[in-house]
Amino acid sequence: MRQAIETFLDVKHGQIQTLDAASRTRLAGRIQLVASGTKENPAYCIVDDGEGQSPDQFPNTFLSLVRDNKTRIPFVQGKFNMGGTGVLQFAGVHSFQLIVSRRQPDIPPAVASNPRRDLWGFTLIRRLDPGPEQPQSTYVYLAPGNGILAFRADAINGRPGRYPEAYANELKAGTFIKIWNYKLPGRLKSLATLDLRYALERYLQAPALPTRVCERRPGYRAHYYDTTISGLLSILADKPEDIELDTGSPLWSQLWEMSSHEIAVIREEVGDGGSDRYPAGVFFTVNGSSTGAR
Repeated sequence: MRQAIETFLDVKHGQIQTLDAASRTRLAGRIQLVASGTKENPAYCIVDDGEGQSPDQFPNTFLSLVRDNKTRIPFVQGKFNMGGTGVLQFAGVHSFQLIVSRRQPDIPPAVASNPRRDLWGFTLIRRLDPGPEQPQSTYVYLAPGNGILAFRADAINGRPGRYPEAYANELKAGTFIKIWNYKLPGRLKSLATLDLRYALERYLQAPALPTRVCERRPGYRAHYYDTTISGLLSILADKPEDIELDTGSPLWSQLWEMSSHEIAVIREEVGDGGSDRYPAGVFFTVNGSSTGAR
C-alpha cells in the first residue's frame, strides 16, 4: 500500500502522516463522506473521483460477489468483491443503495470496443422480503432488460456545496454511492464531524488516503461542518506534545523506521479528556485498517 501511494501520489514513504494538515485536506477532496437526510434518519454518500466504471462493467465490479478480480492487486483491501455489500444490512428497512458512476476518460476502457464507455451508469440495490417462493431475504439491483441504465452528461451535481447543500458541486467522473436511514448507534448519529469522525479514525488508523467528512443535515449549529479523517497515526504526528517521553526518546517511533509495530503512550493529563481521539488498546491493522483490537 505504501509503495502504491508513494508511486501514484508522490507522498513521502507512502504515508499521509508525513504531510501537513493543509496538504491532507487538499488530498481529502478526492474522497468525501457526506451526511444528509435528517438527524434521526441520516443518509450517507461516498463520493470519489477515482477510476469509476462504465455501465457495462457494473455487474463485474460494484455488483459482483465472490469473484477474485483483485487477488493480483496487492495494495487493495477487498479480494472477493464483497466490500460494498457489508453496508446493506444496516441500510434501513429495505437496504436501498444508489450507485452512480462514470469511468475516468483518461483510463483505458476495460473492453476496447465499448460504445457506452463514456456514459454514466446507475442502479438501485434493495432487499426483497422473504415470501412463499423465497424463504430468505434477497438483494436485487435495478437492470431493466438485464442492462444497467445509463445517460450522457459532462458532469452531475454529486459533490457537496456549503452547508447545508449536499448536492451543489460537479462530479465529472468517478463514483457516487448513497445509502438511506443508515443504522448507527445513537451517539454516532450526532454531528458527523465529531463522534462519527472519531469512531472512523479508531478503525482507519493509517488510511491510504484521507477522507473529507461533510455534515449537510439541516438544523445543526457548529463551528465547522467539514473535517478531514487522516487516521490515528496522523493525529499522533500532528501532536507530538501529547506523547509521553522516557529518557528523551519517544516511545512512539516513526512507522517507516519500525514497520512491525507502533507504541504510543499518551500523557496522563491528555488521556483523561482525549479518549475519543486516543483510543486505548492493542490494535491489529492490515493496510492501515484495524481488523482486531484488545
